[in-house]
Amino acid sequence: FVAKFPSISHLANAKLHDILKAWEGLGYYSRARNLKKAALKIQKDYGGEIPSTYIELQNLPGIGPYIAAAITSIAFNHPVPVVDGNVIRVFTRFWGITDDIRDPRVRQLLFDRLLPEIQTQDPSDFNQAMMELGALVCAPKNPNCAKCPLSFKCIAYQTQQTQILPIKSQ
Repeated sequence: FVAKFPSISHLANAKLHDILKAWEGLGYYSRARNLKKAALKIQKDYGGEIPSTYIELQNLPGIGPYIAAAITSIAFNHPVPVVDGNVIRVFTRFWGITDDIRDPRVRQLLFDRLLPEIQTQDPSDFNQAMMELGALVCAPKNPNCAKCPLSFKCIAYQTQQTQILPIKSQ
């Protein structure tokens, strides 16, 4: 896909049919459609340059808070925390948050609490480390707390609630 569309310009100028054909096997076709729409918007509104800020990125089709935070922190080194499922799990356990993670206020609470933490770190490294920690160590079932660098301060670990947290309604 990237070889066929190596730049924003290539993607913006391509026919949607060609994009969808090249996208085969890569997942949801709505993502390919949004890529085309985003490329057109980047060409028109940003002179062909991908915007770098968290807010501007969310103005592009298909980019919400999670993807905007990932792009701005990893590609542009801006200190914006990524709050994905892995990070939610790590920090609801770490801080002992017992609110339902399906409540949007929990995601906002985590974002707000992580924002000052990421200011003193390399944003790319911080976000990638937290996502990896959640994926590889602080797993949904049977977390490997013995290998976790945060376990000494983790409320869920200290109170034996790692199998209970995070709380997720059905």
